[in-house]
Amino acid sequence: MGADISGFYFSLPGASSVFYGVFLKAHNILFIHIVLGWMHTLVPGICTAEGIIVRDSWNQQPVTGAWWVTPSGDSLAADTHGRISLRQFPATGRLYAPGYYSRILTVTDDDSLIFMEPVWFTEPITSVQNAQPSSGTASFNSRVTLTAAERLTLSQTDALLRRQAGLHIKSYGGEGGLQSISLRGMGAEQTQALLDDIPVNNMQLGMLDMGYMDPAMTDAVDILRGGSPILGSSGSIGGAVNFKLSPPADSLRLSFSGQMNSLANNRLFAGFTLPVRKLRQRLRLSHHWGRNRRTYNNIPLNNRDFNRYSLQWQALYPISEHQQIETLIHHFRSQAGAPRAFINASIESANKARISVNNTLARIRWRASFSTGSLQSQVYVRNEWMSYFDPVVTVNNVPLKSHHFNNEQGWISRVRYLPERDWLVTAGWDVRRQNMRSTNAGTHTRYSGALYGAVDKEWSHGWHTLFSLRQEFPNVRQTPVTLPTFSLRRVWDNGSAYLSYMRNFRVPAFNALYWQPGGNPALRPETSTGVESGLDFRMRRHAVTWAQNMAVYNTRVRDQIVWLPGADGIWRPQNIRQVAAFGAEWAHTLTFPDIHTQCTARLTYNRTVKNGSESAYDKTVGHLLPYHPEWRFYGKWASHWSGWSVETEYEFSSFAYASIANDDNNFLPSYYLLHATLIKSFHPDGWRFTAALSVKNILNSAWQTQKGYPMPGRYAGLAITINI
Repeated sequence: MGADISGFYFSLPGASSVFYGVFLKAHNILFIHIVLGWMHTLVPGICTAEGIIVRDSWNQQPVTGAWWVTPSGDSLAADTHGRISLRQFPATGRLYAPGYYSRILTVTDDDSLIFMEPVWFTEPITSVQNAQPSSGTASFNSRVTLTAAERLTLSQTDALLRRQAGLHIKSYGGEGGLQSISLRGMGAEQTQALLDDIPVNNMQLGMLDMGYMDPAMTDAVDILRGGSPILGSSGSIGGAVNFKLSPPADSLRLSFSGQMNSLANNRLFAGFTLPVRKLRQRLRLSHHWGRNRRTYNNIPLNNRDFNRYSLQWQALYPISEHQQIETLIHHFRSQAGAPRAFINASIESANKARISVNNTLARIRWRASFSTGSLQSQVYVRNEWMSYFDPVVTVNNVPLKSHHFNNEQGWISRVRYLPERDWLVTAGWDVRRQNMRSTNAGTHTRYSGALYGAVDKEWSHGWHTLFSLRQEFPNVRQTPVTLPTFSLRRVWDNGSAYLSYMRNFRVPAFNALYWQPGGNPALRPETSTGVESGLDFRMRRHAVTWAQNMAVYNTRVRDQIVWLPGADGIWRPQNIRQVAAFGAEWAHTLTFPDIHTQCTARLTYNRTVKNGSESAYDKTVGHLLPYHPEWRFYGKWASHWSGWSVETEYEFSSFAYASIANDDNNFLPSYYLLHATLIKSFHPDGWRFTAALSVKNILNSAWQTQKGYPMPGRYAGLAITINI
């Protein structure tokens, strides 16, 4: 529950030597922490404790309602610290707690820290969680939970996701503009976005604008890297991003917030949790609007204003101790400028195109849990309405105006079953029907479905084999697609190592098939294969804890869809491109609880190249794909004391070419950004107030992620949140 009232943002003078000195010092401190953390991982650390400690994998809090049940039927309850005192080791039993997925495991050490998965998170596929979500294949997956500071200072989720290893955000000009996300060098169409397990990529475009998800209406984000098809299905060649919602609380809660900045952008939020007897419900409302008042090369940018509304209603009704019904309505509406790329002052003054979006998702879900597994089934419907108007462009002497309406109905079911201690079986199906009515693409309907199963077998000495098979039926007129995955994983007390193979595919979006002129109904699905190897571990020495994640991967994509001009000058999509992506990801977190300080570093390397010739005269084979920088780094230092918090963030991105020709005169320069936030919390008479002062892009760096769409320079802001 959080409410933010953000104050105003104001312009600051040019970067001074003081800012630069602070930046250098912070950079050096962060580098030292990284090196020390890496050295510490080479030194074994042991935490002495009695029994096991059970914690929530979302918030790391003790699970006080946990029970340990032995094969003979004896049971032990966790105390207020989540500790269960076991009599002897190794110990085999079932770990159970209301509201969590049960686990069958063998504890081989008396200092084990066990994480339990809340039922509202991404369905776990593997029996070894290590506080991470699973996509059915061992991979570098991570969970991002929104902290109070992030809820207070963020206005869009793209800023949150840009910090993560392996993710790249392509922004069309900052707040209010289109924000697309891609994973591991793939395109936005090859990255599946989900809202609480429901695919929400636009049916016509094949991608999702990150503005669809207000950060105040998201409780956590599961980032599922790699091409595992189990949860993401079509479109998850690079991976999937699952925006998760926590269930409503069972007590009355109120929260309010707001933001204003020097760009003349504002945001208001209100949240209400209103239980009525056994019915738990929550309503969230958000209004985000602004003018994006800024210049580029001393020329005022035009038509960057936006106006967005979001509404989210959740309800939960427990049918019994082990069954519940959940409902969700999520509505998003936006009106904004749709500017073309900046070229010069005269063209900028004629930038008048407008776009309107109106999206609604409604879902009913039934859940049931039992001692050896769980079952859930949900039906949903989602509508996408969009209109585009450009008075400058005329067709038959009439200004361009188009309308598009898409509708999808779906049914998703999942079952999770632990027949034995060392076996975990997961299965399910997806069924969906999609409709499109468009002034430019006509009226069309298609059906698709899938069946899948996954088996996780634990062998001796911590070895696991994971095998999954998904049979996808993309259309009644198309050949079914078989998507196998296989993983070998070695698990020990503090981490794991793995090797995985996976296959995936992506069906063409409606526009690629039917847009007029140029649509190609004969397009085939894109297909991919990938291998990945990684290592993750978490260790503690004295009062210091550190966590490391490392992964390397190689992905090959065939029949990638590319729009190319024909002899008649009309652009048409074709299955013509072959792509190879190689990369490495590293994430490190070092925590000093005694001094309330945490240091975070994330490094991404990705090289995605064109891997095949498109014609006899093609000279671009081996070239980097445009708009994908090879190197990116993110660092953060945060300290907390006596109600005060200070956070400093650093971002770096190497240059990126702006075309497949890899022209040295056509590229986006590298950039580095420095941000700082000061937060103060106080609690008078049971109320909770939090105020934050943020300065973004302190060094006033010029940067772009899409050519012709400059990002904001330096700006700052005051934020306030009220929780009751």
